[in-house]
Amino acid sequence: MLKPFDMRVASRRLRAALSVFAAAFPPKPFAVTEKEVAKTTDALGAVRDSDVQIEFMEAAIAAAPESEKVGLLAFLAHLQSERDRERVLLVKELNRLEKSAFTKDFHKLLGDRAGAVTHG
Repeated sequence: MLKPFDMRVASRRLRAALSVFAAAFPPKPFAVTEKEVAKTTDALGAVRDSDVQIEFMEAAIAAAPESEKVGLLAFLAHLQSERDRERVLLVKELNRLEKSAFTKDFHKLLGDRAGAVTHG
């Protein structure tokens, strides 16, 4: 199973590939697919951004003088709360995507191109 960071990287790569090959697909179904990928990438990115901020704050707290740690710890708690909120939204987005017709629609969009990609 992919970790959230790996999923984010994969979704960003998919978005980049979609933009490169946009002209090869029918506009309306492509736009729907692109929008779905963007929503998922955004949700993954929000969690990753929070994780990066938390890592930074933890390092800052470790290096900070005792007189500054109370305020930094309070801010860290705020960041952790935000990350928890973003994770809930991410799980909802992933569940929504899993229950949707995205996979079927994506394969339909690829059509014969999917066989060429997966079978060399």
